[in-house]
Amino acid sequence: MDKFRVTCHNESNLNVILSSLDPEDTIDKLEIHNCVPKVKKLQVLPPMKVKSLTIDGCGIEEIDENAWNNVYSELDELKLTNNQLKKIPSLLQLPNLLSADFSHNQINYVLINNFMLRLKTLLLDHNPIQRLEPMTFSTVPVIEKISLQENKLSYIAPTTFSALDHLRVLMLANNSLTGFDKGALDGMKNLQQLNLRNNSLLQITNDTLYSLPKLYAVDFSYNDISHVDSGAFDKQVNLYWLDLSYNNITTFEEGTFKRKIANIIIDGVQH
Repeated sequence: MDKFRVTCHNESNLNVILSSLDPEDTIDKLEIHNCVPKVKKLQVLPPMKVKSLTIDGCGIEEIDENAWNNVYSELDELKLTNNQLKKIPSLLQLPNLLSADFSHNQINYVLINNFMLRLKTLLLDHNPIQRLEPMTFSTVPVIEKISLQENKLSYIAPTTFSALDHLRVLMLANNSLTGFDKGALDGMKNLQQLNLRNNSLLQITNDTLYSLPKLYAVDFSYNDISHVDSGAFDKQVNLYWLDLSYNNITTFEEGTFKRKIANIIIDGVQH
């Protein structure tokens, strides 16, 4: 057999599983869940040909900088979910990675310290990240989806998303954002979907979405929005779905919706 899947659930011994792999086999998907014993530091992995690797719920706090040296260079999906990682690990040895998932960890600062020229999806949901600094994502130039839902985000610096021309989806739901400095959302000229559900946003100004002309769907529901500028959506010629549900809006200025939007959701709004 030259291609197969391996899934290990509950009380998986990580070292035993990895050492039992035949380095000549090509594994399409390797999933290891809920390791016993827990592994505080992930050491250098043995030689393996894996396309998709999941190590979930294994207690990993740190990763040796050479951990991936022996891993098949064609690995394109990596999931290190439900661990105790404090930072995004170096992935220099994985040049062909397309998707990385670090959700449900203890990452509090986003620093991608090597260029990942093919990465298209980055998931960082359920972490204690509070801030995004300038040029945070400059090392992932072709990224298409970034998800930072269920964090503690309260600040996004100008140029955070600079030059992300390929980004299509940005998920920021369930955070603590109250507003955006000018330029905070610049650099995503082809963004189509923006989710800001369940934050603490106070208003939507003419500047909020100004630099996002390709937006197709945006979710502002469950915020504290009490005011929407009349020109807030003027630049969004393709906007099809706008959710303003459950905010503090009592009235809309004349001309707010002068550009046709097919679906405007305003449940729970006292208008």
